[in-house]
Amino acid sequence: MTPILPTRSLTFLRGSVALLVLSVVAACGGGSDSGSTPATTTPPPQGTQPVPADPVAPAPTLSGTAAVGAPIAGGAIAVQCAQGAVLNATTSDAGAWSVQTAGQTFPCVITLTGGSLDATLYPTGLHSFAVDATRANVTPVTELVMAMALGSDPAAWLAAQGTNIGAQLTQVAADLPAAKASLSSWLENAGYVLGDVDPLSGVFSPTAGDAYDDALEALSANLAQAGTSLADVVTSVAATEPGETPVALPGAYVISAADAAAMPQLNASTLSVADGTLTMAAPATAAQPIGAFVGGGTGNKAVLQFSGLNGMKLADLKSLEIVAQHLSGNTNLGPYFNFIVDLQCNMALPGATIGDLRTRRVIGFSPGTANLYTTDFSTGMTRLSITDKTPGWYIVGTPLLGVPASNSNNGNPLAGVDGFDFATYPNACIVDGPSGDAGLFRERTAAGCDTGAALTAADPARCAKPHAGAILVMGDSVSVAARQWQLQSVSIAGRKYTFK
Repeated sequence: MTPILPTRSLTFLRGSVALLVLSVVAACGGGSDSGSTPATTTPPPQGTQPVPADPVAPAPTLSGTAAVGAPIAGGAIAVQCAQGAVLNATTSDAGAWSVQTAGQTFPCVITLTGGSLDATLYPTGLHSFAVDATRANVTPVTELVMAMALGSDPAAWLAAQGTNIGAQLTQVAADLPAAKASLSSWLENAGYVLGDVDPLSGVFSPTAGDAYDDALEALSANLAQAGTSLADVVTSVAATEPGETPVALPGAYVISAADAAAMPQLNASTLSVADGTLTMAAPATAAQPIGAFVGGGTGNKAVLQFSGLNGMKLADLKSLEIVAQHLSGNTNLGPYFNFIVDLQCNMALPGATIGDLRTRRVIGFSPGTANLYTTDFSTGMTRLSITDKTPGWYIVGTPLLGVPASNSNNGNPLAGVDGFDFATYPNACIVDGPSGDAGLFRERTAAGCDTGAALTAADPARCAKPHAGAILVMGDSVSVAARQWQLQSVSIAGRKYTFK
């Protein structure tokens, strides 16, 4: 049974509880030095505040410049990475483009088509490559780098890829450094100097005066003048291993008046450029002092040197062309071609003596001995086209490398360049440098070389003057008869040289 408390007891209990409540409030509310208990206001319960989110990092951006000299405006960019959807962009009037690469896995291949890109010069578009989200230019040079790395036409290669493109792109990335080094060396040797810029990822401006852009402009102009496309060059590059030299680029290479004047001549001959033509002249003179020729000849030779062919395989020397006019002298004694050929293409001097230099060969073509300089050449500028099978090729040097024994037809005649022993010397190539051939330059300023007599096989190799491995020659080491020709252009393996 529940006890019933008396009323007094209830009154005491209520007072005790009230005091207890006040003391708890005072304890919780704090006190003052005066001992008084101020009125307090219980703060409202604090709610949970939201935690600020981390700022969203911007997606990595891949960007670059598309140009062929002039910027490519309105071009369609497609970026296909190892993983992720294809990304698309359009180039600006300045050739600039960019894409955000969130969700993509590098490396990536880039394709440019349309816009202001000339479909005649660049029928398969242009391609490039990105190893990370920084820069990827798209230019004719990146197309050539890709062709070298892939060993294939980039457009055809990309079309042939299946679902395993990621693994393929990883291999391409591994092959790029060697391809860039090989192509850069080849382009610079051909006169296309890119400057200190990585052709794939370097910063450049598509304006005149920028070294990279000037090289692109020259390449585009040369392709147009030669009536060919970059696709033809790509085919050659794709068939070339890194470290080897593709066939010469098509196009016009200008030899200026200053260039011609700086080229050494043999005795009294001269070169001069005026009004877009080059004149080769050998005046009638008495016999010259011995010393200009390795072999001690006393005649006159005008020699026109062609840059950019160092390292070109002899097997790729399939065409020559000359547009010329005969002015005076014997028509058949007109200009002829000589090429210094290193049988192994090791580019190094083959030894310490003139005899060692003679392990190289001089391969030549003489239109005169083949009776190809007709009377038409005396009536105006006339074009002569020569193939690797046109009669008139010859080889100088022994052993004869499988060709017939020599006769009176200017050295050892070849049925054509394909008469050369390519089975034994598949890597034979044109090289810049000295030659031990008796009819070529002597370095008279070298110690012990200005002898006043013919050099022998035992004389030092330093007595032969280095020069371009491809030359056009008028005259010979014994003749001092007057002769004169004018040239409008010369083409070697598709490369066209003009004069200004």
